[in-house]
Amino acid sequence: LLESGRASEFRFARALRPLALFGFVHGVHEWFEMFQIFAVRTLAYQPGPVAETFRLLTLLASFLLLLIFGVRLLPGAEQRPGREVVQVALMALLWAIAVAFVAWQYDATWPQIWAAADVLARYGLAIPGSALAALALIRERHDFHARGMSQYGRSLLWAAVAFLVYGVFGQLFVRSSLIFPSQTINSAMFLRIFGIPIQLLRTVSALAITVALGSALRAFELESRLRLARANKARIEAQAAALEAQQRRANEVEALNVRLSATATELSAMVQLSHILTSTIDLRRMLGSALYQIVHSFERACCSII
Repeated sequence: LLESGRASEFRFARALRPLALFGFVHGVHEWFEMFQIFAVRTLAYQPGPVAETFRLLTLLASFLLLLIFGVRLLPGAEQRPGREVVQVALMALLWAIAVAFVAWQYDATWPQIWAAADVLARYGLAIPGSALAALALIRERHDFHARGMSQYGRSLLWAAVAFLVYGVFGQLFVRSSLIFPSQTINSAMFLRIFGIPIQLLRTVSALAITVALGSALRAFELESRLRLARANKARIEAQAAALEAQQRRANEVEALNVRLSATATELSAMVQLSHILTSTIDLRRMLGSALYQIVHSFERACCSII
């Protein structure tokens, strides 16, 4: 979430906020469900409507945020800002219709509806969302490679693999419900086969996602340093160009001043000569005065009377 505020040229950066929110919201769901499991096993607790509704809403919201993350990284998504919200909202509507259909088709009780809603959210939202996120991360590797950051691209690949394990495999083993094939392929089956709860696999996968993405996000620090270096180089070049332009303008002004000074001297000499030529009719005196004026008006002037 902190990294999502960076000004970055990576498309990956604009999708970080929904990914971070997915982590927060899904974490709330996991902790809440964990305490529910403890209470059921130790205190004979049975979840009520309010608790189950809250758990399902946090589960649904987290998977929708994961879908937004994946959709934002699809090709051409930047040309259609906000489109992903509409697409994900339609998927949420389809999930609600599916839950309502199951409740009507099986005349299900509330515990059966809650279980079916949980399973449908994992089948219909979590698995596609995780697969989409993995494909998007694999696609983003090309952007990292193009910028000479292949080492961070490998971290994205590991994050993509972890997303596939978490979503496609981890969300396949759900609680038993009315939905096929959860009657057979469920968390109880996973526990019998592997001897560990499916929640442990999801936790390890989530940890791998966190570590891999944390490594990949260091590319933003390198990008910031490179951008700062380019900005400093551009600033120095701009300063040099400004100094060169200033020197060029100074030279032009100096040359103009010289020309203006020469022109002023010429005009002054012409005025004085005009005065001399009209002040006397004595030819020798007139030419002598004119010669004297010319010699003293112009530097390096070589004159004589012919």
